[in-house]
Amino acid sequence: MKIDRPRYLILSTIKFIAITVVMAMSFSCKNKVEKIKELTAPDTLPSESIKNVVLRYYDSGELKVFLKAPIMNAYYGSENKMIFPNGIEVFFLNSRGKITGTLKAGYGINWMDNKLLKVRNHVEIIHFDDNESLETEELNWDQRQQRIYTEAHVKLKSKDKLILGQGLEADEKLRRRTLRNVTGEFLVEDDFD
Repeated sequence: MKIDRPRYLILSTIKFIAITVVMAMSFSCKNKVEKIKELTAPDTLPSESIKNVVLRYYDSGELKVFLKAPIMNAYYGSENKMIFPNGIEVFFLNSRGKITGTLKAGYGINWMDNKLLKVRNHVEIIHFDDNESLETEELNWDQRQQRIYTEAHVKLKSKDKLILGQGLEADEKLRRRTLRNVTGEFLVEDDFD
């Protein structure tokens, strides 16, 4: 039996292309299905999503803290958390209802079970009573231990001083604080921005 060489090559090439296309399609579909499963997994979808959020925290019947955010995604399950992907603004009040300080950040996540709030992206804390502010890119607030801390660069401003460093640990009100790796300390005038 004589085999026609050109015809045999054409048939072999067509078989090879067909097998390659089928394999590529099966791998492509598999990856898309895995991606869809990953995106729709219960841990990745919020239990609830709320726009223009205002949350109030009371202690012994007094409003102590209220929080504003453009959007909040809440996740309930193995890890109960609230994520503020478009920023967060927190206001602290004294017993007379007067705002004594603020915290602002471009992103926030609050782990409800651990009572830990982590904020990042242009974080700013202002303490009105002491006329002080703190700026950093990332900050953690451990509500159980009533302390804040970061390993990021820090700028601490008061009415007459500017201190730069990397790393900070302090109480919630910034009264007792340790600024690590101080890189600069400057005296400034009252109108300094």
